[in-house]
Amino acid sequence: MTLLIAVVRREVHAGGQRRVDVPLEASRELAGPEAWRTAVYGCDVARQLGATLLPSLADGNVSVEGDDIDRLEREVDLPEGAIAELCPEPSLRESLRVRLDNIRFACRVARDIGDPTAAVEIG
Repeated sequence: MTLLIAVVRREVHAGGQRRVDVPLEASRELAGPEAWRTAVYGCDVARQLGATLLPSLADGNVSVEGDDIDRLEREVDLPEGAIAELCPEPSLRESLRVRLDNIRFACRVARDIGDPTAAVEIG
């Protein structure tokens, strides 16, 4: 299984709401393998780095909107040393960098929509 990233917005109609997916390139939809929920994003190192949104992937999917989109983007802006701590396996670090960049990209897309209902979902 794979952790996927989506950018969505809600359209409100007289009968309720409808979720509308904002298209991302297929390569931009990947946040990593399912095992990264706990092994990378939800590990103690992530929490020690001050992350709160990404570690919640250990317990379920993440959906952020509004100011939390900016918080998520700050969480993925990690210095190189932090990437090495999160991913002790050197051969996987480039993959982590790419996946973090995908999350950062989705945050920018959601913000650029200019719709307060825009959200970034990871799961």
